[in-house]
Amino acid sequence: TGALTFKFTSDVNTNKEGWLAYMSCEGGSSTGIQNFGADIMVFPNPVKGDRLNIVSGSIIDKIELLDLSGRKIYEKNINSNRMTILKSDVESGLYLMKIFSDNNTVVKKIQFIK
Repeated sequence: TGALTFKFTSDVNTNKEGWLAYMSCEGGSSTGIQNFGADIMVFPNPVKGDRLNIVSGSIIDKIELLDLSGRKIYEKNINSNRMTILKSDVESGLYLMKIFSDNNTVVKKIQFIK
C-alpha cells in the first residue's frame, strides 16, 4: 500500500489558465527499485521568462548546470525541496542540470532562451 498525494501549484509567471499538477507516490515498489527523479519538477522548460523553478518531493542537496561540453557553469548548495535559478544568471543555450539528493543524481536537459 502507499499514499497518493496531489499538490496543485499555480505558476504565476505563465499567462495561461489552468493548474500544474504535481503528483508523488510514496512507498516502495514491488521490485525494490526506487524511482528517484520522478518527483522532481523543473519548469518552465524552455525558460523564456525570468526564472527556472525546481521543486522536489525530497530535499535537494545541490544543483549543477553544465554546458554541453561538460563545463560546470553554475553550482548551488540548497538543502531544500525548492529552488529558483534566475535567467539573468545564465546565458542562452542548452544545459544539463544535475540534481543531487540522498546519494542519488538526476540529470535533466534545460534550455534558456533570451
